[in-house]
Amino acid sequence: MKLFNYPFSILTSVFVLFFSLTVFSQVHNYTNIFISGDQENPSTGSPATGTLNGTYDESTMELIFSVTFSGLTGNTTASHFHGPALPDSNAGVQIGLSGFPTGVMSGSLTDTVTLNETQEADLLAGLWYINIHTSTFGGGEIRGQLLESGGVHYFTHLPVSGDQENPSTGSPATGTFTGRYSENTMELIFTVDFDGLTGTTTASHFHGPAVPDSNAGVQIGLTGFPTGVTSGSFADTVTLNETQEADLLAEKWYLNIHTSTFGGGEIRAHLFETKAIPVELTSFSASTNDNNVLLKWTTATELNNLGFEIHRSNNKSDWNILGFIHGKGTTTEFNNYAFEDKSISSGRYFYRLKQVDNNGTFEYSSAIEVVVGSIPTGFVLEQNYPNPFNPSTKIKFGFDKMTKTSLRIYDVLGNEVVTLFNGTAEGGRIYELTFSASNLSSGVYYYQLTGNDRTEIKKMMLLK
Repeated sequence: MKLFNYPFSILTSVFVLFFSLTVFSQVHNYTNIFISGDQENPSTGSPATGTLNGTYDESTMELIFSVTFSGLTGNTTASHFHGPALPDSNAGVQIGLSGFPTGVMSGSLTDTVTLNETQEADLLAGLWYINIHTSTFGGGEIRGQLLESGGVHYFTHLPVSGDQENPSTGSPATGTFTGRYSENTMELIFTVDFDGLTGTTTASHFHGPAVPDSNAGVQIGLTGFPTGVTSGSFADTVTLNETQEADLLAEKWYLNIHTSTFGGGEIRAHLFETKAIPVELTSFSASTNDNNVLLKWTTATELNNLGFEIHRSNNKSDWNILGFIHGKGTTTEFNNYAFEDKSISSGRYFYRLKQVDNNGTFEYSSAIEVVVGSIPTGFVLEQNYPNPFNPSTKIKFGFDKMTKTSLRIYDVLGNEVVTLFNGTAEGGRIYELTFSASNLSSGVYYYQLTGNDRTEIKKMMLLK
């Protein structure tokens, strides 16, 4: 399971991609699901075929279905729903089909089965299959994967860049787009993050129809998209019409972010469908209360997730295992997790997650940094690094308590260049921001942190 895949980070202490918690359609259709020997693992080569039709109602948690089959090489012995498993893999029985006709080579069954929450999540994730067992193939002669009709389409970790603009802007800015489109609701739920723009944002839209390296008009404007910033994130849900849906699924849409530097668009992402269920960590954060640290994280989807080891370090090199939180296996639902590290000594600490799959494979999250106990003098503003720099540098700051603050960059004449942060900083958290100066001239610049009834200014040097 690829869970941690961040293309960039503005704040290494907070990784937040907010998804809209829109409720999807309550009824899911499974129409003309093909059942064959080629879908068995390994393939049986059976000439038999079958078809399943069904509907699943989330309100009743009932799957109503009918299945027909013919041409088996042996007499039927049983039939079951199996999962969770992707095509070309196997899994155990979830529900046996009582009343399924046995001792025959062709036949049919109509039935209703009730699922639990875990089974529902696996079914809706496309991880169930029906298996028909025979005297010739005890493990199953023919099977069919239950993939929803009018299905769900994923657009996962798509890069947003200046190279995709037509013509290319050459912008150093980067971003990521992740979304999910349901044909049942005709809703596209998405999140986009961006960093390092050379101008401040003015608008963002979905454009189409267009193939890569071509341009098209606006299809949907993103109401509420943050303007006047060079980095940020945005999450929303938009509803498409039939023509827009056809263009999106034909991969003829792109997301465009417009700025004061590039009015026609500084960076964009072409929406190519991801042919797999995404697994995504949508937030990981830490907050302090006296000498306790509360870690919180959220997943949008999970695939074969055993759980999370929680690690702590005081140097980002030597890590101690603090505990383990069990995951949800395979699910397309949002899940929230928390872990509290209690009564630790004052100091600076780093935390990370080790996500472990059911098969033992694992992946680490990026580390987040906190200060336990009082931050000296109530706040800290560190010297940027590297310094001198070209074209970007990082600036760290933090407060001992929740504080409304701003971090702004000025040139040598006192003109404001950009606002890197303007909001509320959580107590005990160390923020790390990236300042990109690709479009600025060499020289001295100043960064000013204001908050907690104090202002501090430091100098930095851009050398090109």
